[in-house]
Amino acid sequence: MKAIQTSMLSFMQQPKQQFMIPVYQRTYKWTRLNCKQLLDDILRVSKYENRTHFIGSIVYITDEYYQATKINQLSIIDGQQRITTISLLLLAMCKYLKENPNNFDTIPEELFNEYLINNTYRNKYENEFIKLDLLHCI
Repeated sequence: MKAIQTSMLSFMQQPKQQFMIPVYQRTYKWTRLNCKQLLDDILRVSKYENRTHFIGSIVYITDEYYQATKINQLSIIDGQQRITTISLLLLAMCKYLKENPNNFDTIPEELFNEYLINNTYRNKYENEFIKLDLLHCI
């Protein structure tokens, strides 16, 4: 086992990677209270110069020796609730930025392309296009 320290956004930003939620993981169960706590943590840490906050570990497995696709598929073992919630938050931010383009420097398409999709595979491989694959939950 190898532990690597990185920020959640840096982890999610990696190109050619897809987060797979295995069928044996529990379905999404976070309530408003859980989401509010995460958002409060994000807002609180954004006020400080050192803008880092430990929100928990993401544990995953990958077959680094054999990949049938060009995407590095990570089976999320722990952290699926957080990664799903942050993906939903990023999607909501994209929508808000699109509706309010003059209020921010960030372009919604850049945010969307950077964190939520594998833009390189948009027209090539439909199943590798989205970074978070929840279909393995069904």
